Amino acid sequence: MGDDGIGLRVIETVEREGLARGFEAVDIADDGMRLLFYCAPETERIVLVDAVDQGLAPGEWRLFEPEAVETRKELTGLTTHEGDILKVLAFAKG
Repeated sequence: MGDDGIGLRVIETVEREGLARGFEAVDIADDGMRLLFYCAPETERIVLVDAVDQGLAPGEWRLFEPEAVETRKELTGLTTHEGDILKVLAFAKG
């Protein structure tokens, strides 16, 4: 959706700078359902990096908890083609 792959750039920077100390940086690309693999009891935290339409200028960023936002996407269901990460997280919580 025109985010220019910001998540991939963050992963590349983490790998290039050797910043992955005690965590794993992974690309789940356009398959948000892959996030469910990481929603395990032994996982302490998950940080997601993606572009979100918040009316900010290019390059601006915000850190927020899933509970602080709500989805406005109209979806027909939970599929790998519709990509609503908030719904994936809600599904993971059961």
